[in-house]
Amino acid sequence: MNRRARPGGEPGANGEWYKGGQFIATTDRPKRQPKPKKADPSVLHLIEPGILKPAPEDGFLGIFQAYSDYWEEVDGQERVCQTLNTDYLGDKYVKEIKEMAENYNEGFRWFRKGKNILEVRKGGW
Repeated sequence: MNRRARPGGEPGANGEWYKGGQFIATTDRPKRQPKPKKADPSVLHLIEPGILKPAPEDGFLGIFQAYSDYWEEVDGQERVCQTLNTDYLGDKYVKEIKEMAENYNEGFRWFRKGKNILEVRKGGW
């Protein structure tokens, strides 16, 4: 049975407040909350040339998979391509590509971006 809240609002059967005219809950179950996602082990990320691994946690991506298009290998180390169009990409992104190449060369294989943070992790898990 669907019904609407009275003018001025009213609490629903689940204890939550509904504004006037809003469809109101008729059961005592709370509103659905999104479940925290777990890393899907069936999704594989390229962490090194020819090596695929599942992410250690949800939200992590393989550094090599995300940035290797902008790198070249020189003496066993990854570095930013000399032919990279910095005018097109912008200084901020070029700096990020360089930092990720340095992280990759130091043994980091995973990264997760957040609000103003960058988390990197070592190992292939």
